[in-house]
Formats: sequence, C-alpha cells, structure tokens
Amino acid sequence: MKANFFIAFILIQTISFSFQSCPTIKTGKYFIFNKDNYVVFDIEKQSTKCGANLIIADKTGVLSQQFIISQYYGEYYTITNVKSKLALTAEFKKEGSKIEQTEIKGCPTIYQLWKFSEVCDDLYLIFNKASGLAINGDSCARNQCGDTLAILVEKPCTPDIDNLLFKIFEVCPEVGCAAAY
Repeated sequence: MKANFFIAFILIQTISFSFQSCPTIKTGKYFIFNKDNYVVFDIEKQSTKCGANLIIADKTGVLSQQFIISQYYGEYYTITNVKSKLALTAEFKKEGSKIEQTEIKGCPTIYQLWKFSEVCDDLYLIFNKASGLAINGDSCARNQCGDTLAILVEKPCTPDIDNLLFKIFEVCPEVGCAAAY
C-alpha cells in the first residue's frame, strides 16, 4: 500500500512539473535592440522623472539604455529602466500611444505589464497587456527634440514587421567582457 502511494505521488509530481512552463526570458539587465535599424530603447534626455518617454536611439551604453526585465506572473514582465528605477508604461490603450516611465506603486498595473512573444531566432514582439498592442521601434512619431518615440501599434502583416521585432542582449557585468552586440 505504501509503495503504491509513493509511486502515485512520484507520478503526480512528474506530471505537474511537465506542465509548468519556463519563462522565455530570465530576469536580468538588458539592452533591447530593434531588428530593423539596430537602435536601442532609451529614455529621453536620460531622465529619471516620471512621464519621460521611451525613445529609440543609437547605442552608447549609458544607464538610461539599460533595462531590467523581470517576470511578474505567467507570461508577463515588467521592464524597468536601470537609471531611473521607473517602469515602462503604456500611456493609453489605443494605437499610436506613447510609452513612458512611471513608478510601480505596490503591484504593477496592466499598463506596466509586457509580453515577449518570440517570433524566431531570439526575435521578439513586445505586447502591452492593457492594449494588446506591440511596441514599434521605428515610428514616425517624434518628441520636441526630434528623438524617435517608441509607440504602440497593431501587429502588421507587412514587411514593416521588422520595426516591431526586438532582440535582447544581457548587459555584460564584467569589465572587459565581450558581449555579442
């Protein structure tokens, strides 16, 4: 009787582990590159203030271009700027909305949650939970300084999809480390 109970327990544990999905991206510090033009996420004017917009800029390696991606629950993540310690947040639920940085107060809101959907070869579409819209890394939207703003758009079925594809590279923690970017 004890042997049957033990075997049943092992089978249940094995089955339950096989249905747990592993996160696509491990929690860590990353640069987020756009596939189309190989520029990175950045915060305008390297700001540490709430409301500063997410822009797309040439990679210089500054802290405002580094983001901590943390799994929140299931397939959703928060994306927090290393310099400001503020989370990327969708401004609204509609197409063309800007992405800004705001404080997470307690638990993140659905506007602060993002889903990384792997397309192929470590390329991801990044969707906002509140709107279901994807981040565009090469929009025509500009701020007053002329920086390219990251905005939310519907997933197109056109050649422009490269504007929506992102590759993430872990920030190299060691001096002299040769990262693949």
